[in-house]
This record gives sequence, C-alpha cells and structure tokens, in this order.
Amino acid sequence: MSSETPNIGRYGVFSGLAWQEAGVRNYVNNWLRGGFTEDDLAGGGSDRLIDALFAWGDEERIRTRVEDFHAAGADQVALQAITASGFDLPREEWRHLAEILR
Repeated sequence: MSSETPNIGRYGVFSGLAWQEAGVRNYVNNWLRGGFTEDDLAGGGSDRLIDALFAWGDEERIRTRVEDFHAAGADQVALQAITASGFDLPREEWRHLAEILR
C-alpha cells in the first residue's frame, strides 16, 4: 500500500484484513504462535501487526520492507496492490511496484 500517511496506509491494509474474520484460523493461529496477541488481531489488526506483516508507505519504505523480508531469509515476497476502491485491477500499481523494486 503506497501511502506516506500512517493512518491511510494502515487503513488500506486494515480493510484488506477483513478476511481474517471469515474463519481463516490458520493465519490467526500462526500469528499467535509468532508472538502476536488476540488484541493485535482485534478489529482488523493492530498497528504492530500491520507494520510487521505488510510493506506500506512511500517508495523507499516499501523497498526497505521487501529487502528486510529477504534479509530475514525469505526466498520470495508476495505483494498485493490494494487500490482505493478495492475492486479495480491494479495494473498501474503493479507497474509502479515493479519499477521501484528493480
């Protein structure tokens, strides 16, 4: 989620976390084993959970987060572009991500 404003960036991710309420318990259980609490999971996710799991912010912050995941041992990092409407195919956002992550 590309946003320099924490509340806007986290809200975009927060709205994308609504699926966790739909019974996808395996993710929830993994996060709890990973040190997060039920409070972190409540209401779509705490700032701590969102900041740990997602790359959001300006270009430099997103690039750094992806590099952090690789440095921590990730072979791949999956990115999902979230548009303002949540329904548009994010072609422009995909192109932009590809450009900043070269």
